Amino acid sequence: MEDLLKQKCVACRADAPRVTDDELPGLLKEIPDWQPITKDSVLMLNKVFKFDDYEQSLKFTQKVAALAEEEDHHPA
Repeated sequence: MEDLLKQKCVACRADAPRVTDDELPGLLKEIPDWQPITKDSVLMLNKVFKFDDYEQSLKFTQKVAALAEEEDHHPA
C-alpha cells in the first residue's frame, strides 16, 4: 500500500472502498497518535490536540483549514 503521506484525501461516499480489518493495524502504525472509533456504526479516526494557549490553537486551526481546502476534505 502506498505511504499515507503521499495519498490524496478523498471525501467519504457510501460506495467508497472501506479499510478492511486486515489493513487497519498496518495503517494505524503510520498514524500512531490517532485512534479508531465507531460513531453511528461508522468507523472513523479521532485525535485530541492540546495546546498551551489560545494563539497556538488558533494557528493550528488555520493550518487545518488551509489543508482541508487544499484537499477538498473538511473535518466533521
